[in-house]
Amino acid sequence: MTLNEYLEMGRRRLWIILLCFLVTMGSVTLFTIRKVPVYQAVATISIGPDYYQKLPMDQFFAYDSESLFLQTQLHVLRSKPIAEGVVRALKMEGEGDWVSFVRNAISVERQADSRIFLIKARAHDPVLARDIANATVRVYSELSVERVVEASRKSISWLTEQLMDLKKKVEDSEMSLIKYIEEENLTSTGDGSMLQREGSPRPYSLGEDRILQDLSTELVKTELELDRLKSRFGNRYPSVAHLRSEIALIQLKLNSEKRKIIEGNKKKIRYNILSRDAELNKELYNLFMKELKETNVIAEMGMSNVTVINEAELPLAPISPRVKYNLIVGALLGLFLGLGAALSQELLDRTLKTEDDVRRHLDLPLLAYIPRIKMERKDEALFPAIEDPRSTSAEAFRILRTNVKFSSPTGEGKVLLVTSGGPLEGKTTVLSNLGSIMAQAEERVLLVDTDLRRPKIHEIFNVNRELGLTNLLVEEGMGVRNVIKPSGYRNLDFLTCGQISPNPSELIDSRRMKEIVKELRGLYDRILFDSPPLGLVTDAALLSAQADGVIFVVLVGRLDRKLHQQAKSQLDKAKARIYGVVLNDIKSEKKKGYRYHYYYAEGVQPRESL
Repeated sequence: MTLNEYLEMGRRRLWIILLCFLVTMGSVTLFTIRKVPVYQAVATISIGPDYYQKLPMDQFFAYDSESLFLQTQLHVLRSKPIAEGVVRALKMEGEGDWVSFVRNAISVERQADSRIFLIKARAHDPVLARDIANATVRVYSELSVERVVEASRKSISWLTEQLMDLKKKVEDSEMSLIKYIEEENLTSTGDGSMLQREGSPRPYSLGEDRILQDLSTELVKTELELDRLKSRFGNRYPSVAHLRSEIALIQLKLNSEKRKIIEGNKKKIRYNILSRDAELNKELYNLFMKELKETNVIAEMGMSNVTVINEAELPLAPISPRVKYNLIVGALLGLFLGLGAALSQELLDRTLKTEDDVRRHLDLPLLAYIPRIKMERKDEALFPAIEDPRSTSAEAFRILRTNVKFSSPTGEGKVLLVTSGGPLEGKTTVLSNLGSIMAQAEERVLLVDTDLRRPKIHEIFNVNRELGLTNLLVEEGMGVRNVIKPSGYRNLDFLTCGQISPNPSELIDSRRMKEIVKELRGLYDRILFDSPPLGLVTDAALLSAQADGVIFVVLVGRLDRKLHQQAKSQLDKAKARIYGVVLNDIKSEKKKGYRYHYYYAEGVQPRESL
């Protein structure tokens, strides 16, 4: 669809767009008016580092990161204990679940990644909203202090127990060290290291390393001298025996020195172990003593990590209902719903409404748009071209007459069949007015009611239909001049259907009918047949074979285009010549290039225009 087609659709479906818009706006307005105003008060606080995290118990048993701690406070602030504290603080009494009311009234919002929290409270009473927000801040701050104090007490109790155990451990470890020093006869130097008395095993040192090295060197030299003497003098040489004695003595000294060093190192290691154990117990004892003092300070001060930045103030205007916002949303929603409904109707609408529809679905030209006729009087409604020659309807029928004239070659188009796809599409009205317009153009015109089932022409001229076409078809010797009646208008006659026949299709397709049509051709310039709808019976298809052309009337927006397509298919099978389509009952005076504007001056006769 092009933009113009969308605009045309909006014009055609304006009523559904307006209906959806008005219903939506009315509903939104009614909802806004009836909704009880809601006020919101906001308090701003800052939550500092958690003092509970500084307590020893928390350091040893649990730890939450700062981000997790702050995220947890969002839920804590809306928890049941906080709500219960608010109810008690505000002395809310009476029936009802006030705790649930407070929890539903409170909402908490953290500002980005900061420590700033917004405590929002909503209520129908602005004073109550302010009091709930401020009470929530006070209760949360008090509970924060109570939490730290209670945790401090537990920490003090635990630290005291631990200090008693550590004190005993310190004493035991120091006694063990003293006992070991006494047993091993150790003395302390000024730098804190231990020395052994003479004769006792010594810890390994750098000087003792040189003693072992000297003894090993001496042992090697003696063994080399022994090997030299043995090779020169033999084993019985006295010096050989002496060297062997020296080697044995050196070996004894070397082994003795090694044993002393090993024993000394063992005692040194043992001393270091006992010394470190005592020092560690002292450090732990001092650490726990420091923690105990700090915890006592926190407990005595009752420190809170909550800082009030802004207390909640009395809200001056409600946040709900948002009148302007609701009305704007309602207007947009109503407009979109209306456009959606209009587009849905357009897509689901299978009727014919425009010249494009006629060309697309029937592959036929459009002869004319016939506007809706105002029915102020019955005769005026049926013959606007005669009663009001300057009317829009009269001009539309002149256009139809002109297009019909141009649709048939010269000398043809005497007998025209006016039919439709379904009932009540206005074919009789179109036929009558087209005949009257042709009569004004000095053509002798005869209107023939060939609808032998539900005739209408006699009602238009307000005459009795008893004598008419069926009499010509079934009675011998009946002449056409005996049944044709004048209309009261110049050059316009009509022939009613006569008696209703039980077999109209056979009469229409009879030889006598062909003779009557041939006779009428010699009497009139134009003969217009008013036939039954094609979609219901076959009469119109049979008549089309005897007509020079067919005018297909379509009531705009009434019947499914499939019915019109089936009707056209019947005419095609009968090899009828279809001049085109007349779109009847147009609601606008301006359609797709057909503009009915008149500039008639007094005394100027209306002229045909296309």
